[in-house]
Amino acid sequence: MNCEGPKTKVVQWHCCQENHKKQGKQHHHMVIKLNKIKRWLPIWKYLKNKWSVYVHFSNRHTNYYSAWLYTTKEDKDFIQSAGHPDLGNSGPPRTMAASKARAKRRQPIADLHDSQTDTTSGGEGEGEGGEERQQGDGRSRMTGKNSTLSVKQKQSKRLSCYEVSNIILEKKMQNRTELLPLPSAQKAEGKTDLAEFVMNRGNRVVKECISTAWEMEKASDVLQRSQLTRLQILEKCLQDHCTAECDGRWAVCAQQLLAWNHVPIEVFTEAVRNLLEQGSGKFRNILIKGPANTGKTFKHYLQVFY
Repeated sequence: MNCEGPKTKVVQWHCCQENHKKQGKQHHHMVIKLNKIKRWLPIWKYLKNKWSVYVHFSNRHTNYYSAWLYTTKEDKDFIQSAGHPDLGNSGPPRTMAASKARAKRRQPIADLHDSQTDTTSGGEGEGEGGEERQQGDGRSRMTGKNSTLSVKQKQSKRLSCYEVSNIILEKKMQNRTELLPLPSAQKAEGKTDLAEFVMNRGNRVVKECISTAWEMEKASDVLQRSQLTRLQILEKCLQDHCTAECDGRWAVCAQQLLAWNHVPIEVFTEAVRNLLEQGSGKFRNILIKGPANTGKTFKHYLQVFY
């Protein structure tokens, strides 16, 4: 199916699968964003006549983010176009209220077109029992007391450091450079909450958020390691497999380096053993010195235990 024309181009799309529990059937949702308005009746007729596939076109959603949020509510393994921006973090676009008002004004026209499409397509709707009519604006629709919030109160909500840290851990971002492309891509879809966080909180807060997020993530491993003695850490390393570059030759290389630098192997191993058993202290520290290209860096393995 080609949705493009001489002037209409596909900007992005995503597709997912939804299961109907009552009917025991499956159907698919596909959201397409075009750069211009396009009529869908020729495509509907082509799919019906060529492949006997009945599709349902809908414009009930307020914007692309609302449709994306609705269609991905069940299927986490959805597929999307190349270069599709990540819309997974919390918070709708700032223009959501304006989009809802615009969609509300066009709702009678949407109902008319959808009723005609439902009649010609055998009554096949997008949701189960009118589910989409109830959730057309996404899962973030508010009811009861929350619906009385003013527009100013809704807009005052900002991403917290905790919410940003969850995004950092989910995307496995290690530094600020890896974080910046995400708010830039979301900004093109009208989602500016993450971009506002980066710009308003400054470089220092962003770096602290990244470092603290990973510090909390690795806190359990660090605590377990701190409770081990240095000899226990060494025994644990002995259980690991050698890297492909080493292939068990490290001990031979270490003995050759000690021999070339006229360092007795017994004296060096005794010093390392005392350091591991008793820890750093007076008369127990090891200082490796010498001219360039004598293998000093080769002994940096001691840093693993401290």
